[in-house]
Amino acid sequence: MCIYRSPSCEYKDSLHLLNIISDHLGHNLDVYIVGDTNFPGIEWSTTPKSSNKIGTDFINFCDSHQLTQHIKVPTPIGEIIDRNRLEFAGGVDCFQSNILDFLDKKVSEKSFGLMRKSFPEEYLDQIDTLVDVSDFYLNKVDISKIIEVIGLKPVLTHSDLWQSNVMIVKNKLHAIIDWQTVSFGSPAQDIGLLIVSWLSTQDRRQKLDFLLNEYYNTFLDKIKGHPVPYTFEQLKRNYQLLFPVLACMMLPWIIQLSFYVQEKELREYGIEKCVGLMEDVLATHQKNLEDFPKFFEPQ
Repeated sequence: MCIYRSPSCEYKDSLHLLNIISDHLGHNLDVYIVGDTNFPGIEWSTTPKSSNKIGTDFINFCDSHQLTQHIKVPTPIGEIIDRNRLEFAGGVDCFQSNILDFLDKKVSEKSFGLMRKSFPEEYLDQIDTLVDVSDFYLNKVDISKIIEVIGLKPVLTHSDLWQSNVMIVKNKLHAIIDWQTVSFGSPAQDIGLLIVSWLSTQDRRQKLDFLLNEYYNTFLDKIKGHPVPYTFEQLKRNYQLLFPVLACMMLPWIIQLSFYVQEKELREYGIEKCVGLMEDVLATHQKNLEDFPKFFEPQ
């Protein structure tokens, strides 16, 4: 059983969710419940406890239904996962606020430190350059101007559309979750975040144009009869300018998950993915400096 409870879920809705789970448990002997309940206030120690009422209710619910919590330690990047960014929902500042969260100095320093520990020595100079590029986008440019530079108007976006917010069942799209950050932003940010977070380096490099083209053609098909807000070329240019930002947003997640994973193959895959993103961030950043000088003018 897969569930998702939004951080903004009201108490009555949380109780309704528990009732749904209870009904399901009544018809099944063996049940695995996976997903995201967003209960950062619960400490899953020997004697679980919560800092709020709904968390306490959830603990009691688990006890009464003989459910066992198997994940009893915070995720490696829990300081990011449980942040509530609802105050930005519906506004053009939402994506930029996400960037500030993801590129938080402490998180970045931890991630880049792990890169230096786990990456081969020949990548150390590139890591140092990547740190500078990440800081550049965090502190020295106005991300909101990306749309203006391409000559676009803001479009409605999910703003947090990476692989953990996409639910796949039997190789088919089942649901897209975590809609509290819906806002107006760049056309390429949703598809770009999916590409950066989901694909291997090889697939991303080889299939980028194909995926952007499929995305654009599907978009055109869905808005038949309505004005087209941007061209395919504008989408590609938007992706190019936005790519270093998206990659720097995702690298802390990928780096830390790769570092803590136990399986050797998964860890090697994660490192390979990080290396590919790092190489492409540095190359794309240089190209952006040449292609979009207006964006990099001092503020």
